[in-house]
Amino acid sequence: MTGSVRPRAAGALLVALLALLGLTGCAVAVAGEPAPAAATGDYRDPQGRFALALPPGWTRDPSHPGPAIVFLDAPAVPDPLARLTSPAIEVRVLDWPGDLGRAVDTFHPTLGARGPAAFDEPVTLPDGTPAHLFGDTVPDGLGPGFDRRELQVYAVTGGRLVTVTARGETGDWNGYGEPLFDTAVRSLTVGP
Repeated sequence: MTGSVRPRAAGALLVALLALLGLTGCAVAVAGEPAPAAATGDYRDPQGRFALALPPGWTRDPSHPGPAIVFLDAPAVPDPLARLTSPAIEVRVLDWPGDLGRAVDTFHPTLGARGPAAFDEPVTLPDGTPAHLFGDTVPDGLGPGFDRRELQVYAVTGGRLVTVTARGETGDWNGYGEPLFDTAVRSLTVGP
């Protein structure tokens, strides 16, 4: 990465303060329990495959190529190049002939070496669907503050695997706050 760390730190502080103001009054999710849905920012898949409560101000990135649907804090990420590394919430829907256990067994190794924030637990989505939650800090080799945080939930229904991944560099992630991403990921509901 290039550029001065100081402006980035100032920007992260500003984002943290804004996120703190935005989270005022939000409940905190308890491990293994469905998280409360956000008051605003609900996204419903036009094909009825899933719905998700996004953090206030987050919108779909229309410029994202590929099959994933990516949501960003749009006002905070005006530069298309910065969108590549900025915190994001990504949804993928895949045809899946197996069950949730097979999905967990198949994709669990993609998290890499387990880091200090690793967890792996069954959860129940707000609509009652069984799901699985993974989380970790993935080192990227650039030094402290550049590691990547990920929080993922997997659910299987109607021959489809729906995954929601919240990701971002540790410094940016911490600026928004873990509850913001945790609430969004756990808010997933899946269609029939």
